[in-house]
Amino acid sequence: RDLSGKIIKTSKKLSNNFFHLQQLEKDIFTDGTTYWQKNIRLITCDDRKYFQEEYIDVTRYFLENKKLSSKLKKDPLTKIANLNAVKEKIENIILSGNDCIIAMCDVNDFKLINDNYGHACGDKALTELSKLFKSYISSEYDLVARIGGDEFIFIMMNKTKETALEELSSLKDKVNDLGCVLELPLSVSIGVSSFHSGNDWKQQQREADEALYHIKNHTSNKDAIAYYDEEIGEPVFYKIPKNKYYRKINNNLNA
Repeated sequence: RDLSGKIIKTSKKLSNNFFHLQQLEKDIFTDGTTYWQKNIRLITCDDRKYFQEEYIDVTRYFLENKKLSSKLKKDPLTKIANLNAVKEKIENIILSGNDCIIAMCDVNDFKLINDNYGHACGDKALTELSKLFKSYISSEYDLVARIGGDEFIFIMMNKTKETALEELSSLKDKVNDLGCVLELPLSVSIGVSSFHSGNDWKQQQREADEALYHIKNHTSNKDAIAYYDEEIGEPVFYKIPKNKYYRKINNNLNA
């Protein structure tokens, strides 16, 4: 290419889709089927300066690395995302300037399940809970991850806090239903906060944690959802709005 970017010469005839490559990483591009590594150097020819671009087919290496990276971002027990995936997600959210909902989720009295029913039963409960959580992810851009023994995080994109709270309330009830199926005392506490572009992520996550521990410290059964109210600067319990409550009862009766 000349310095203006115009193509002067190519070493081989290229398909049209090659000129519409999608950039995946700093120097990795794809045409939809093949992955290319792009190398650029400035050359001088006949007293003129040009950019020489070299595209190397790295499809096999790229896919192998992608597969390995995927394994490193997956929890070995539950097969859902882990803390590595969460860190990558956070970086992408901050760089892209997107908003999201953060929900910290903790299985109540999980140690008692391990102590009374055995660790194999506890692992089974975590696995089934993770399947349930993943089924409630409504978008490919959302994420649920196991970040500790019985601790999970939900990162929900393109949702208002009200919508997220309603969905998480429904999920909380599904956890109770799963406990009945597994014959285990399963319930969860969920703390929610909103992240807006320009906010400090750690602060917003701390607010979700505050909402979570507000439940632990102010209820006996801990089977509840709380959210951090930005207007009053403290956590409050989530209560299903009356119209949603009646609709929920009717849905249960019809079911």
